[in-house]
Amino acid sequence: MNILKIKDGFTGERSIVLPQTVVQIMEEDQLVKNLFVTDIGFYPSAAYHYRERKAPINQYVLIYVTQGAGWYTVDGKRREVSCNHFFIIPAGKPHAYGADKNNPWSIYWIHVRGDLAEFYTQYAYEPVEVKASTFTRIYERLNIFEEIMNTLENGYSIENLRYMSGLLTFFMASMRY
Repeated sequence: MNILKIKDGFTGERSIVLPQTVVQIMEEDQLVKNLFVTDIGFYPSAAYHYRERKAPINQYVLIYVTQGAGWYTVDGKRREVSCNHFFIIPAGKPHAYGADKNNPWSIYWIHVRGDLAEFYTQYAYEPVEVKASTFTRIYERLNIFEEIMNTLENGYSIENLRYMSGLLTFFMASMRY
């Protein structure tokens, strides 16, 4: 039996993959090189979503589940996640992830790199639950995510890239709590 597996192309999805020339600019800019976005997106109701990378990538991948459920595998260990959980896949590790077949997820996702990326990501290699409360301010955090997307949709000027990096630093630091 063949199981349908879809990498992207979901109705209502938004995504940005920054060109390599822009990534090189960010790697060299003194204000951006510590933490920056290489890819970012939102996949709503992502039925049959599946992604496998047998060859490691040099980005950390953060996935935040807003609805439904899914799973991810790193180092041969499968972890289940559901609504209001997020996780980070470490750079340099083969991995796979996907939506639950009966309750597919909606996810915000972001690939990050930079000199301080490991520092900002190492706390969430295991799933982290974001409990709904005033303290978690998850909606404010998702607004920051949207602001990063909107900024990048408006172009890759150095001003936008520096603003994005500042927003990302704030976003990643706030996800630790």
